[in-house]
Amino acid sequence: MFDYRLQISDMKSTKAIFRILSVIALGTTLVYIAFQSEFLWTGKSLKSIVIQRGRENAESIIPDGHLFWNIPGYQCRKPEVSCMFKHVETINKMLINGFVNFSQSPSVVESDSLLPSEKQFLHLKPLTDHLKAGNWTTSSIKIVGGNRRFRKGENLTVLVTVRDGYGRLTHQGGDQIRVWMRDDKRKACLATEVFYLGNGSYIATLPLAWSGEITIKASLVYNTAVQRAHYYLRYVAKTTRHMVAGFRTHFLGEVTICSPFPEILGYTKVCNFTTKNGGMPWFCGLPKHKTLECRHWELNFDIDFIAPLPSTPAEKHWWSVFKKSDKRELKEEIKILVSDGENEMKGVRELPPCKNIPFRDSWYTKAPRGYFMNRKWIPSTCTLNLLTDKEILKCLRNTTVLMLGDSNAMRIFLRLSPRTGCVQPTNVGKLPWHYPRVCSRTDMGIVMRWNSHALPFHLGSHGGADRNNQKAAHLIIDEVPDRGRYIIIIHLYIHYTAYSDRLFITHIRAISASVERLLRRNPSARVVIRGPHPFHDKWFTPNAGDLVGPFYTEYIKSEFKNLEDRVFFLQPWDMAVAGENWEIHPPDYMQDAMVNVIFGHVCR
Repeated sequence: MFDYRLQISDMKSTKAIFRILSVIALGTTLVYIAFQSEFLWTGKSLKSIVIQRGRENAESIIPDGHLFWNIPGYQCRKPEVSCMFKHVETINKMLINGFVNFSQSPSVVESDSLLPSEKQFLHLKPLTDHLKAGNWTTSSIKIVGGNRRFRKGENLTVLVTVRDGYGRLTHQGGDQIRVWMRDDKRKACLATEVFYLGNGSYIATLPLAWSGEITIKASLVYNTAVQRAHYYLRYVAKTTRHMVAGFRTHFLGEVTICSPFPEILGYTKVCNFTTKNGGMPWFCGLPKHKTLECRHWELNFDIDFIAPLPSTPAEKHWWSVFKKSDKRELKEEIKILVSDGENEMKGVRELPPCKNIPFRDSWYTKAPRGYFMNRKWIPSTCTLNLLTDKEILKCLRNTTVLMLGDSNAMRIFLRLSPRTGCVQPTNVGKLPWHYPRVCSRTDMGIVMRWNSHALPFHLGSHGGADRNNQKAAHLIIDEVPDRGRYIIIIHLYIHYTAYSDRLFITHIRAISASVERLLRRNPSARVVIRGPHPFHDKWFTPNAGDLVGPFYTEYIKSEFKNLEDRVFFLQPWDMAVAGENWEIHPPDYMQDAMVNVIFGHVCR
């Protein structure tokens, strides 16, 4: 059982936000809700809701257990977006100021349906002392075998030892450690895999791909306690961020809260928009006004992350630290001088062109998959020249390129379209960023499109978006005909990180099924999945963030297991770690590197 609590000190001042049932008098009242179901993904109903005021038995007053509070049903008599947005702000303030306060939560997680990521962390106890968690300020890195003279072409192995705030070794493993090396003079960098040895120690091997002065760095991005808190939050709340739907007719408008989960606090009735969302779960509260129905849904609005969160004081300490410290780098750095190796060209085999590498290999390569040199990406398993605009035009002649997903999928569209000379509509500059994009070059038969994925799709500060702007990627893939040259590039990631991992799996599974259908009916189609990248900008943990990136990568691999020979998997994780990317949208040189890798493999 778990509880939600709300302290109301002045009922008059909260009238603008709540319509409390008449059984609660004015004055200081503690409203206390008890849920007797675990509110799991399976969609169990809220079985019992109890109100306690003093010693009164609330169940005798409200025998049917109706919800104790209601989202205000404010209507706009002139249903302009500006009026509706004011009511969105009211709901937003309510959700970020503790009106839904997870003050107590189940101390024991019991379920046979946990994902591997959840099983790894949810058996752990909550953190009660922030100094008992792995801490990058006390952790260390050293060269295995000691420092010595290094030559280009050799491997260097480092050991990262994780200690807590008291300087003691941690013993449970599971920390997210990142190791990379950089050379500022050459604008070169490389990141590698990290493996757990036990007893708080991690090991990483770096190939010395170039000579010069090199700095080796490590970061403890997420300790085990933080990851446990992240997954526990999603187990309890299912989401840290909601959206708002705008319903309107010619004479009336109203907004209600939406979620991928059917239980939405504040609404006894919801609209099931799963069908309108391409079969992906989506629910919104039914408007209060009787003349507004589910069919009047027209707009989507974004709101902030909920607060406060069901976290211990020690966990909340880490949330505040994350907002102040993006990189979480160990204080120690290793500096080495790498010389050109003697006879280093002997035994060096020539790598095949990337276009000759089977797509299957892209699913199994490990970091480092390459490195940056003068900000140009050099793959470690194949030869990839920088594609010229002429080569890209030759590749895309008589081809339709579909880029489906979030704003990072749109970045591929934005980096690629100028290189093809395709023309966008003249009014594109006046459209919101999330509006579907298209450009074409008729003389070459090239058409390129970008579409945002299904809800949830968070718009940031851009509210009042036409709900038709979002369309499920698998529906667009199903519309691809059985003839013609098509390249489909898919990227789903950041918008899902505020929710239970199950939601991402649901969407990526539908895409996998649609890709399988596509390749059966149109064998000439080429499909690319772009994987997650690290970032720390704006969407801080635990609200969202890149903590789930490695887990999302494994979910993608699992869902596309039977399509590895037909689908290319771009894994830019080590590319972005090496380049120390902290932004939601990696810089242009990384975007260009991704475009080059994609078409260096796809253009055959």
